[in-house]
Amino acid sequence: MTPAEKSADLLRLHESPDLLVLVNVWDVISATIVAGLPGCRALATASHSIAA
Repeated sequence: MTPAEKSADLLRLHESPDLLVLVNVWDVISATIVAGLPGCRALATASHSIAA
């Protein structure tokens, strides 16, 4: 998936009338676990977790 396609998907999720829940993940382990949960459509991350 290209960056443009990812951007379009994220915009679509934000514009949808459905509730968008963004779970903040801190590392690969938490991202893997959260991404595997039913209904997970997107992940969020903190700038600190990227820098650490």
